[in-house]
Amino acid sequence: MPEQSWRAHEAAEVPGTKVFLAGAALLGLMVFTLGLVAFLFNFVGQPIEQTLPRPMRPAGPALQVDPVADLQAYRAREGKRLNDAAAMPIDEAMKTVAARPDPYAPLLRPRSEETP
Repeated sequence: MPEQSWRAHEAAEVPGTKVFLAGAALLGLMVFTLGLVAFLFNFVGQPIEQTLPRPMRPAGPALQVDPVADLQAYRAREGKRLNDAAAMPIDEAMKTVAARPDPYAPLLRPRSEETP
């Protein structure tokens, strides 16, 4: 018995007509897509200004007349509010912490105030 080859045999040449037709179909699809996009942009699309509603404008400008004075008044108001809310004014607390030998040490209660 003659030996059979179990390998499939492939043709050495690729049919040129099939490659040409696939390339032509791809090129035609690209040209059609670009033409469709150009048509939609030029003839169907409207400028964005015409499609969006116009925003309502406020009656007048809401600008600060004196921004430096406004900032100073804001800082004074917030500083007073912060000092009134604290048990000790911040300036006094800063002086107390700065007077300690190690200002970065944790604040511990004295032993007499600790509960067993």
